[in-house]
Amino acid sequence: MGKKSPSSGDFDHGALQGLTDDDHTQYALLAGRSGGQTLYGDTDANGDIIIHGTSSATRATSYVLLQTTAGFVGINMSTPLVPLHVTGVIASTTDVQSSGNITTSSTGNFRFGSSGGRSALSSSGDGLVEVWNNAHTGLTRLNLGGTTSSFPALAISGTTLQVIAADGAGNANFSLTGFLTALKLINSRVMGLTGVNNSGTPNTQYDFAADEVVLADPSGGGIASKRNTGTLTNNVSTAGPAANGRDVAGAFSASSWIHFYFIYNPSTDTLATISSATAPPTGPALPSGYTHWAYIAAVYFSAGSALLGTIVRGPWVTYKTRNAVLSAGTATTETAIDLSAAVPPNALMVISEGKIDVADTTAGKYLVLQTRLLTGVNFEVIDTRARAGTTTSWVGIPFTHPNVAQNIYYLWSIAPDTTKDFYFAVLSYSIPNGDA
Repeated sequence: MGKKSPSSGDFDHGALQGLTDDDHTQYALLAGRSGGQTLYGDTDANGDIIIHGTSSATRATSYVLLQTTAGFVGINMSTPLVPLHVTGVIASTTDVQSSGNITTSSTGNFRFGSSGGRSALSSSGDGLVEVWNNAHTGLTRLNLGGTTSSFPALAISGTTLQVIAADGAGNANFSLTGFLTALKLINSRVMGLTGVNNSGTPNTQYDFAADEVVLADPSGGGIASKRNTGTLTNNVSTAGPAANGRDVAGAFSASSWIHFYFIYNPSTDTLATISSATAPPTGPALPSGYTHWAYIAAVYFSAGSALLGTIVRGPWVTYKTRNAVLSAGTATTETAIDLSAAVPPNALMVISEGKIDVADTTAGKYLVLQTRLLTGVNFEVIDTRARAGTTTSWVGIPFTHPNVAQNIYYLWSIAPDTTKDFYFAVLSYSIPNGDA
């Protein structure tokens, strides 16, 4: 009769003995239980459990934290191997972010976008997006538009590049090194190029500007683009390798071609020029920090060590004064006209000009001058008739022709007996800098 009943209303639960004993395993033990615990939210089929960081409706900075110091979290699997290890599909309607690696199993996929949607694989800041094999020893296969049952549209494995045909019927293998070399040359180009001898120091300095320059890295295969370059002046008297100077310490040889390039330093985001005796595809020796180049043009360095007066527009280099390469030619057998001091070896097309002076003792005599790009094959034929005892001049006969080994041939096949002079000059030449 003297004992109090637990239902009497004044029983103190804290006075019970054995409160720290783990006698009720059907309840979760917040301090942890030896052997682990399994927590269920429902007993019904397809039931749920909902966890919030706070019971308040305001949760802008409320967090649900798992393994805050170390350890792994597994979803749909029992032995996670990384901080968040998921077996199955991870879906997100916004971004998926990680400060570490995101990997899939040997058969897993990253899938981006839904029908009509757009997604991107990107890195924050100036980071890189790379695709590696598990050992980080080379590129893994990158499937762009292919299927799981055939070779992808583009696959890179080790040093082999595989490109599938458009109809998916087969594939062709290329050397990755060779492909990147070709890609660099294709993509290195200038657009809206202008150039002229520097007005103050025309013999040793040249001014260039472009609307856009796409530069290639000859070693790493990267591409860089710069717009609206402004005027950049190259001084061929500046010892190098130096930005806006030449690429060698010693002076350039007189009577030689100088090749000009845009160059780029990605670390300092600096665009400059350099002059070199070396033509593409080898390109110039680059100053420290500069990794990319794009070809501009070639200008002749005269016997007096002066840059010939020229104007650059796009791929064309035009002489300020016609560059005479033949004076009073009288050959009646095929004879070469040497263009090597007027047309660079890598020139594509040439615009030249011819002039003839003729006179004969017989009035009305038929006269013929032949020009040839290839020996024995006529290219342009000039025919006229002579006046008795009077010299007749034909001035400004245009020739547009490809550069064939820096030569063109001529001969008088039917020559006058008094005067038969042929004059030939180069006006312009085009070079392969990618401009239109």
